[in-house]
Amino acid sequence: MFHRLIKPFTLLPLMVGLTSLAILYGSAGHAASPTELAAEAEALAREGNMQAAMERMQKAADALWDLQELKVIEAAIVVEDRKAQTLTLKSGGDLTTTVTLAGFGYEGSEDDLKVSFAVDVDIRHSSGRVLASMENFAQINEAVPGRLSEFTIQMIVTTPALLDGDYQAAFTLRDLVSGQATQFSLGFSIDGIAKANQSGQ
Repeated sequence: MFHRLIKPFTLLPLMVGLTSLAILYGSAGHAASPTELAAEAEALAREGNMQAAMERMQKAADALWDLQELKVIEAAIVVEDRKAQTLTLKSGGDLTTTVTLAGFGYEGSEDDLKVSFAVDVDIRHSSGRVLASMENFAQINEAVPGRLSEFTIQMIVTTPALLDGDYQAAFTLRDLVSGQATQFSLGFSIDGIAKANQSGQ
């Protein structure tokens, strides 16, 4: 579900949460427009073919879903199971982040839908200067039971060696199905250095 990458960050176990299950179901991707499909559904209903009309209306809803833009609903730092917008930690400490997305694409058939994302991350100084960067920091390929209104990803970044000061973790999230991308940044501060493991001393 993801690649474990070492430099300059360490990717700890990535957790994928599925929320708001299946407000729409159906196959992903249609050639006809939502308007055309809805018009066909209306015509079928007038003819009394309600089963076919409902199936066509579902396809119209699916096509409308596919027109959405990828966007971040919420992004936050997680501190002891609570969400925060900033955090002070030691250099080399772990930064746990969570992001909830909407407007993502699907691949596969009605009975085998999947979502697929790749995440790039930069660590930036408060001045905007990039201090460390990693492409494909995380990759997510997840089977889903149906079309979801939201998809949540949780990631843990082990920070590189940083001086005391203010920084940002800047993420670029790429939807590998739709080809869309979105970005979000979370601020954090460094105060001191994380202690090395003292075991055996």
